[in-house]
Amino acid sequence: MKNSIQISHIDSQVELGSELGQMLVRLCKTADDEDSVMARNLQTINWTERPETLLYCIYIEKRFDSPEGKLFALVENNDMVSVGGIYRTEFCPQSIAVGAARTYTHPQKRNKFWHGEYLIPAQIEWATEQKISQIIFSVNTENHRLFNFLKRAAEQKAGVLGLALPDIYKKLELHPYPIKLKNTVQQIFKLNIDPSFKWNYSSLEVSA
Repeated sequence: MKNSIQISHIDSQVELGSELGQMLVRLCKTADDEDSVMARNLQTINWTERPETLLYCIYIEKRFDSPEGKLFALVENNDMVSVGGIYRTEFCPQSIAVGAARTYTHPQKRNKFWHGEYLIPAQIEWATEQKISQIIFSVNTENHRLFNFLKRAAEQKAGVLGLALPDIYKKLELHPYPIKLKNTVQQIFKLNIDPSFKWNYSSLEVSA
């Protein structure tokens, strides 16, 4: 039987008790047993008191409500496989958005480029519709594994055995200095939707 894959959208109007809300909670609960940087951002334990968690961002901060942003969820055979969102930056909301926000994939589904094939293209489509000029992908400086993957991908050196690297990763440009974003020091990779767009990040940069 062929797998059924679809992209759904989640904002603060999606009730946690709904079918889609329950799928989201089940996915987030798989992060409760992990201790990676990305997993901690998805955990459900005391989420109403933890601004870093996805559920807090959706339901309390309302980060992914229109027109501020959008959260995409990949559903395969009525089960949520992965999530990732995009939202406008505070420093340049008209032109720059943060992509791949609160990205997470079910532990048993990490054998495919779900984000590069499905969720990031959906985020780019949203950004284009919103006339966003640049998307930045931020990586917590503690997340060495993700940073190294994206850096190698941008250099067209990364890959997974048996899987071709989606072209979208090859278009990323590493910013030379970390910046402070949402009160956290982050490395960023830039993706221009408007090829001529430029932004001076010097006021946000953090000394190495």
